[in-house]
Amino acid sequence: MAPRHGSSLPLISPCRGIYALTRALLDVDLWMKHDGDDDSADEKFVAGYFELMVDCKYDMRFRQRLHDGIHSHVLDVDGRYIGWSIAATVIASADVPYPCHVTFTAYTSGFDDEATIFDGPCREGEMVEFRHVVAVKVLWMLELCFKLDGMCYSHSFKAGVDSKPVKFGPVKALVVWSIMNRDRFWR
Repeated sequence: MAPRHGSSLPLISPCRGIYALTRALLDVDLWMKHDGDDDSADEKFVAGYFELMVDCKYDMRFRQRLHDGIHSHVLDVDGRYIGWSIAATVIASADVPYPCHVTFTAYTSGFDDEATIFDGPCREGEMVEFRHVVAVKVLWMLELCFKLDGMCYSHSFKAGVDSKPVKFGPVKALVVWSIMNRDRFWR
């Protein structure tokens, strides 16, 4: 999925993950997509890896900076280790009835930060589709908020429980829950 509009950069998944006992390496290979169908015009933005703690038991923030030595590009990765959490894959689509600015965000209970899934202009009649992964604490809430020119449509999902497709405003959404490490989680 290439970004079509807006300032958000949807990062679907890492290129490769290597699991270690207490650390994981996140390998990043990020390209800038240029106009046209020919991939040869695309430019490598940044490539490299950084280390993440895997066996973290407390909720804490992290910031990693990845430098590309060739073009002097920098990728800042801000995140949070969320203990006792599960992955929520948000799959949503919305029909935009008229040209406007659209923002789609996710909030998880217990945290003030919002995860921006989409933020940008849309054309009339455009179908905007989202697929994004966020972490949610077990049995806490995930709230999705879709803003269309000041109007806010929202829906809440209980982590690990609510998994039926829903419609709120112009949005159709489904949240798929998955536990990353069942053995560690259920001890």
